[in-house]
Amino acid sequence: MEALWRPPRRARARRAVAAMEETMDSVQSIDPLQLDVSAIPNLPGFTVKTKKKNHGRCHTFSLVNGVRIEQSEGMTFDKPKFVKVPLSLEPKRLGSMGQTTTDADYKDHVQASQTEAPAWDVLDRHVLRFYGQFQESVVETNLENYRVRQCVIMYYLEDDTCHITERKVENSGIMQGQLLRRHRFPGPEGYLSWQDLRVGGELYVYGRVIQILDCDEWTRKYYTQMGMEQDASLEPAVDAFRRHSLRSAAEDGQRCISPDPTRQSTASRASEAGTST
Repeated sequence: MEALWRPPRRARARRAVAAMEETMDSVQSIDPLQLDVSAIPNLPGFTVKTKKKNHGRCHTFSLVNGVRIEQSEGMTFDKPKFVKVPLSLEPKRLGSMGQTTTDADYKDHVQASQTEAPAWDVLDRHVLRFYGQFQESVVETNLENYRVRQCVIMYYLEDDTCHITERKVENSGIMQGQLLRRHRFPGPEGYLSWQDLRVGGELYVYGRVIQILDCDEWTRKYYTQMGMEQDASLEPAVDAFRRHSLRSAAEDGQRCISPDPTRQSTASRASEAGTST
């Protein structure tokens, strides 16, 4: 019989080492949590550590300066907005016993003058009001090419939301009222903030360019306290529809002030006739 050919010993050793390395790599790539350990004997050295499930309840709410706020992060979680408020320096009520030894000997080295509180509690019903205008093209008539629409911008400091309403004008022929419902508007960097609203500036929101003309007195005081002075108010633009409305109102006023002398009452004509005789 012819002798069977066998590869050299070195080649067989290389193949064995490669097979062992491949087996070790496949074993290491397996997640221990996905192994079925039911067939492995429960002996020292044959067990695999498994992570125990946590059945405890999560800490959802926390107490900050006496106000409960949501702390757990989830799908709809948004970190609550905090603002700095002056710390209440109300003295501690000691009663007839006097101050304790601990309070007398150990004083706070850093006397804090400010603390943090949720914005929805501190800035509740704090609203900034701006007045603006924007142009809208009119293609249904040849009497005007565009219409200037006046609007009011309300910015809520408690949650940085905003909504825009339009002032109603009689016989305008367009839908008026609420233009944008209350929500967080997109701003230059992320969401719109109160620093982005300036008198004389422009607000870009959903394809519209709103020119800010003025703001109320409380809004000016708020910006002054924050170190941002607002510019002087601007005059609103006058379009063809507005000019026609002003002209019609002026003509109606002149008719009421100086009536037609030919249309006199019967009593006035009779009195004039009596005086002439």
